[in-house]
Amino acid sequence: MATCIVDVFEIAVTEIRADFKEHGQRQLHWVSPDEAARRVREVELKSMLVAFKPHDKKKRR
Repeated sequence: MATCIVDVFEIAVTEIRADFKEHGQRQLHWVSPDEAARRVREVELKSMLVAFKPHDKKKRR
């Protein structure tokens, strides 16, 4: 299996369009990083999610 290297960025989602590209092919579930870590099998992704600390929402404008 080949190694995959990714960059991950935190983004603030303000809306979800009903006609998004993969509509009907994917299910959306908004969960905390800890819950997401419980749901994935990949060890590296699980570790990244557990270590993730979101920025304070109150500081965003």
